[in-house]
Amino acid sequence: MIKKIGIVDFIKIVQDLIEKNTLLRAYDYVPVDEKPPFAYVELYDKRAENTKSMWGEVFNILVHIVSEESNSKVEMYELITEVEEAFTDELRFEDNNISVIRQDEIGLQSLEQEETGSWHAILEFEIKLCYGFKVKI
Repeated sequence: MIKKIGIVDFIKIVQDLIEKNTLLRAYDYVPVDEKPPFAYVELYDKRAENTKSMWGEVFNILVHIVSEESNSKVEMYELITEVEEAFTDELRFEDNNISVIRQDEIGLQSLEQEETGSWHAILEFEIKLCYGFKVKI
């Protein structure tokens, strides 16, 4: 049996990466009355991607970044850069049997101003994990 990482644990590791490498607080939801700036992480796709020799799984996530109210996008651009740079640090898992095979930034998917005047950006990332290698006996 292959032990896989659960969605909750995976999201928590992504949140920890963002909080460790940026000044943003990272959530898995939009907190009521939370003052920007902050980020929240959303998993939108999870699929098996096994090969002949490896057990693998791919996670596609969206990182939403909300900046303070402003007419300028400069603060948002700085926050986007911080998050992009945070993801150059490889995700770390307590289970040594889980390895990161691929950790790619897909890119900026959306940037718009909310009704409140704050800016909302969405960055997409794709992470492929390896749970172990297949062995013929």
